[in-house]
Amino acid sequence: HLDKIVERIKNETDADIILMTPNLMIAPRPDMENHVCSLEERVAVIRELAVKYDTSLADTYAVWKEYEKQGYPVKPMLANGFNHPSEAGHRLFAKVLMKVVE
Repeated sequence: HLDKIVERIKNETDADIILMTPNLMIAPRPDMENHVCSLEERVAVIRELAVKYDTSLADTYAVWKEYEKQGYPVKPMLANGFNHPSEAGHRLFAKVLMKVVE
């Protein structure tokens, strides 16, 4: 679906497009095991579409993963401790997005 949306915007408007990857998700819930694709697969699709359509990419997922890798406590950056960003998580999104816009 995202591919079709980006294609239409590119073909039918003069809009600048910025694709953004999602935040990290902590320990998927058991009821999410049957999802069609994993979060990492969705991130890969977003990255591929940015290349395919030559759009800007705010790769926030990469930043979240780097924070996790370096031992930064990312769980407090999630309002529900699972997948919805807290105020600190939203600040991270804004910071990454502003780097793209600048």
